[in-house]
Amino acid sequence: MAKGTARGGAPSARLAIYKACWFDMCNEADILSALDDAISDGVDILSISIGPDPPQPSYFENAISIGAFHAFQKGILVSALAGNSAFPGTATNVAPWILTVAASSVDREFHSIVYLGNSKVLKDFSLNPIKMEAYYGLIAGSAAVAPRVTAKNARQAGAVGLILIDPSIKEVGFQFIIPGTLIGQEEAEELQAYMISEM
Repeated sequence: MAKGTARGGAPSARLAIYKACWFDMCNEADILSALDDAISDGVDILSISIGPDPPQPSYFENAISIGAFHAFQKGILVSALAGNSAFPGTATNVAPWILTVAASSVDREFHSIVYLGNSKVLKDFSLNPIKMEAYYGLIAGSAAVAPRVTAKNARQAGAVGLILIDPSIKEVGFQFIIPGTLIGQEEAEELQAYMISEM
């Protein structure tokens, strides 16, 4: 991913990392469990890099808000992201006891590249560290192109990669459980034209 060294203002700081999410979901019970474990372990600061899609549930129904309040009562600063959805003008994790943070600008992009057999290149976004080690044909099977397919469904069906089409793509990288990328409408039309020409 991005290269470089991460440094902070506290040289003696130590990290404690708690798993709250799985490949395709963050269960509220797991989030609360991770927050409770961190509080019990006596952390000084909680940094939460997950959040619900807008509209956010009420403070009393949202696992992050509830867990953050427990931490706040113990004197632990809770810093949480303003959102993952990349929709302009929206923010989540806005409970008054949470320090909500966001990047106003990003100096890098995480691209994935799909090379088509006709020498065209589709360049879009993915945070997928999994690389394909060989060339694979684009299509195999009668249901290789289907709407609303998840990476989990694709892997269970034997796929070695996934190209997901989202017309509302907002330059946000996603991670998949198999090599995959997310492409927008313009790239999807190029891909579909190529697929038709190869059939």
